[in-house]
Amino acid sequence: MAGRFNTDVLDRALARQRREREALRLAVQARALQLLDESPVALDEAILFGSVVRPGRFDARSDIDIAVPDLEPRDFFTLMGHLEEGLGREIDLVPIDTCHFADSIRRMGLTWNRTGT
Repeated sequence: MAGRFNTDVLDRALARQRREREALRLAVQARALQLLDESPVALDEAILFGSVVRPGRFDARSDIDIAVPDLEPRDFFTLMGHLEEGLGREIDLVPIDTCHFADSIRRMGLTWNRTGT
């Protein structure tokens, strides 16, 4: 019978990596919500979805998926620029009103509403 390898060092490194990725996910999520609060575009609701709301799925290369109501092209790109600049990463804005998986986004996403409206 072969001896077992001690994987304690690897296990600790992987656990540390998972904790760091989760801390990053939560920090990026909080920053995205803050940037939505500060949006230069009149927006009452948005939904974060994808890896940014799913523990264990987000990493340093992940983009941010955000569903928004249909916007005029100027507002769409203004919002995208605001979010990309503030987060320093790629943003995928999805118009929820015409999205074929909108029900899934609403069910599994994190909804943001403008405060004070």
